[in-house]
Amino acid sequence: MRKFNLTRFSIVVLLLAIFTLGSASTKAPSPVKQGDYDYVKQYLSDYIEKEIEKHNVVGLSIALVDDQTIVWAQGFGYADKEAQIKASPETIYRVASISKLFTGTAVMQLAEQGKVDINKPFRNYLPEFSIKSRFPDAGPITPRNMMTHHSGLPADFFQGVTVKNPAPPSSIIPMLRDSYVKSPPNLAWSYSNLAVSLLGQMVEAVSGENFVTYMDKIIFAPMGMTNSSFELKPHMQHLLSKGYFKAKAQSGFGVRELAAANLYSNVLDLARFEMMVFAEGKSGENRILKPETLHEMLTVQNADVALDFDWYMGLSWFMFDAFGFPEEAGPVCWHGGDFVFYKSILVTLPKYKLGVIVLTNSLEGEKVLAEIASKSLKLMYEAKTGKSIKPAPFDPSKVVKMPEAELKKYVGMYDSMIGTFETKVKNGKLITKFMGAEIILIPNEAEKVAPTLKLFGFIPIKFEALVQKILPIPIENLYFTVHEINGRRVLALNNAGHRFLAGVKLDPVPIPDSWMRRLGRYEVTDKGDNLIYIKSVDIKFHNGFLIAEVTYFGGKKFKDKVAIEPVSDTEAVIMGIVRGRGDTLSITKSADNEILSCSGYHLRLTKRFPRP
Repeated sequence: MRKFNLTRFSIVVLLLAIFTLGSASTKAPSPVKQGDYDYVKQYLSDYIEKEIEKHNVVGLSIALVDDQTIVWAQGFGYADKEAQIKASPETIYRVASISKLFTGTAVMQLAEQGKVDINKPFRNYLPEFSIKSRFPDAGPITPRNMMTHHSGLPADFFQGVTVKNPAPPSSIIPMLRDSYVKSPPNLAWSYSNLAVSLLGQMVEAVSGENFVTYMDKIIFAPMGMTNSSFELKPHMQHLLSKGYFKAKAQSGFGVRELAAANLYSNVLDLARFEMMVFAEGKSGENRILKPETLHEMLTVQNADVALDFDWYMGLSWFMFDAFGFPEEAGPVCWHGGDFVFYKSILVTLPKYKLGVIVLTNSLEGEKVLAEIASKSLKLMYEAKTGKSIKPAPFDPSKVVKMPEAELKKYVGMYDSMIGTFETKVKNGKLITKFMGAEIILIPNEAEKVAPTLKLFGFIPIKFEALVQKILPIPIENLYFTVHEINGRRVLALNNAGHRFLAGVKLDPVPIPDSWMRRLGRYEVTDKGDNLIYIKSVDIKFHNGFLIAEVTYFGGKKFKDKVAIEPVSDTEAVIMGIVRGRGDTLSITKSADNEILSCSGYHLRLTKRFPRP
């Protein structure tokens, strides 16, 4: 995942940004007067205008839904800056992973009809699918654990996923035959675009119709979603927003994984989908899902998976509260989307039949998306109920001096969604590094450590604001806890009273000489016109671990640092259990060189590093 190496200069710039964060925002009353949606609309209009200008977001559209009514829908900025076409509620965006909600809906319709049993092996419905496994005693991959991201399938197969003219989704089947699952099913939540893409192929196989045609006819048309489809139709083209990075328009790319990420839609159509949810599966006179089916989709499926903590999943729906709502508000059901230059989020409170959709056309939209959605839905909740929302209580003053023997429980190498990091005890304090800066982890209660970031070792920085630049959710009251789960030592990140898996402690493993000889830089040989691609992999040895530093591009450059465990002379597995971990790297010979294969890409050894 993302790993940024900040220079001292850029950290100072970041510090200034944090000190001024939110200073220009309009102050909202708490609580909002009951029934006063006019104030909500005025406040959000002013707030969004300032936020998109501050963060260089070219265009954004938003819709607020109360039961069967669109309370407010508005566009901000431009859908096409060059042509001066303003964004509007009708503007169509690529909504990326919000697509998964609709693929899941189609799967559950087939289940209602008795054509699919979501608890049966997936291969029953797509016999040509196969993938290798290192877990002989594991249970089957099923449509249920695929919809909840517990299938154990790899997250992505990057080669060919985003190109100008992608191969059909079925092309992934032969590619996966020589790949491995990353973990046994139901071990832990691990997001997988591949799993949902395969579900789309199952829908096609079971229905006997082309996936796009089937979804248009069975899902979108009955809900009146006339400007939504998994391919851009001629009548939609004039409404499509361009994508932007640094305010410059980017050329179009296709997506191979249609069912997981290729939906085109706008806030008005997505509002109709939320209305269907609030009407217990009906859209006007059309029954989309039975009430009991919708209830099952909005029921937590993974409460018994210890490593998931509070990262709850329904069927295709995220159900963990990342936004800080009171328990009284009921479950928060949502999904986000990220297609490089397009960012999207759809959030609902089914108990109160409230929803919000925010779509943007800029890579920079990731800086504002979740906060706008959260603020919007909280204001709607206050306006509808008359109840104010207060932050989760947290008293950071309860600092205790933890004995060094206790601190050492936290020491070691950890893997996380932002790469590997080490914790050490230094001068009686537990420290680590984050984004190039040193973090002191201060014990505040038994089994808890609160992060305090010190710039240059002595200038305090608000940790929540720094993390907000990576995690697309509102951040408040962060601290870490340590746990022993199924023989693993793990760190949980606690945010607004909810816990998420932050890191898994890694144990050193023997490194055979065949892999120690491979220390060096490997550079891609088959980039093609992929928008997302792996540029290079540096294999190094550090503190007993074989480390792979992966540099890849997805609109802009990202880095990921992972530990790898050799499992043979030619294969190694990325250590850890979060997204992207458990995947296999393999080595093949090519003339007098070695080729490293990673997520479908082939990389040639171009520089050797000295052995320690």
